[in-house]
Amino acid sequence: MNSSTRSSNKRIWKLLSGVLASCAVVAACRAPRSNGRPPPETSTLEVHVPAGCLSNLSGEYVHAANPGYRYLAVDDGTTLTMSVARTGAETSRGSDGGMSIQIRLTRTAKGFLGHAQATGTLSSGQTCPAEFLTEVVSCGKSEMVLRSVGEVFLDEACRPPQGGNPGAMREHRLVRIDESQARAPPDAG
Repeated sequence: MNSSTRSSNKRIWKLLSGVLASCAVVAACRAPRSNGRPPPETSTLEVHVPAGCLSNLSGEYVHAANPGYRYLAVDDGTTLTMSVARTGAETSRGSDGGMSIQIRLTRTAKGFLGHAQATGTLSSGQTCPAEFLTEVVSCGKSEMVLRSVGEVFLDEACRPPQGGNPGAMREHRLVRIDESQARAPPDAG
């Protein structure tokens, strides 16, 4: 064998060994072959929520610091949806500007997170939609604690100021109302 043939063979072996190494890597990384059966289903996604928050949180709640706010919660196991109603004499137009509030929270790998959506009235009388970041920070047998942005600032065009809304977070303790309390007429005094 002459030197040019030997040199050519070395190049072929280097090329061939590189191709074989690539094939070995590809074979190691490829998906396993199917055995004809569907993959096993996972019953739940991995979530990281506060203790007690995997239980069904459906029910009626009242705000511990302001019982004029009632929360009707519906929990499907993944998402907790709450409708907030104002009760009492200030129902038609209270200090909240007559807001209609909906809260939607989802159990995720990053926590029990979501938004509160409200429609508020500006001092000019114009109504604007607003969205507040919200999360569940704890769940107990008869209560849950939410943390949300305390207030959102909007201009007359319903836009947040440049740089966003850096509002401070506030905690809200909600206490579950049992059925006898939910149906009882308000105390006349």
